[in-house]
Amino acid sequence: MTATVAGHSAARRYRAGAQAMKVVAITLLSLGCAVGAVWWGIDIGQTWGVREADGGVLKPLWQRVALGSGLALLGGAFLAGMLVYCRFYIVSLDVDDKTQRVRIGRLPPFPALRYPRDHVHIGTDVHTGHHDLVDLLSVQSRGVDAPWATVTVRGWRWPLLLDLRGRFESSDDDAR
Repeated sequence: MTATVAGHSAARRYRAGAQAMKVVAITLLSLGCAVGAVWWGIDIGQTWGVREADGGVLKPLWQRVALGSGLALLGGAFLAGMLVYCRFYIVSLDVDDKTQRVRIGRLPPFPALRYPRDHVHIGTDVHTGHHDLVDLLSVQSRGVDAPWATVTVRGWRWPLLLDLRGRFESSDDDAR
């Protein structure tokens, strides 16, 4: 845990701060979208075709179920994707030098992880997360900058995500 990531010492503490609040906000948005999509899917499954704009005749059951299920699954997929992201997103990282243990905080409902210090490794590859997006309306290029690094834990199949826009506190900060 003495690795340096993007010029920051990861020897003591890390806090995601405002970045974690953005992840929570998008997760809550996805929850709202999932609830709305399920409600709309149920409504379509019961009433598609009855309204005058739909032709005034109830569509066959298989069509209503197919469209209603598709809408509900679309909303559920958005929520499921955000929950998977939350499972791997690191909110805090604390190293206790006395016990040689690392505590990795994650977003609710996922519990914090505690491991021996030598079981946790911060990757040295920094992914800049910089991608150029094209605005389809004005055909202008704008950039997205979201740097991140991986944190591997012995026994875990997939690495955790460390958002490098968070705040790192070094040993010098603890002395103050």
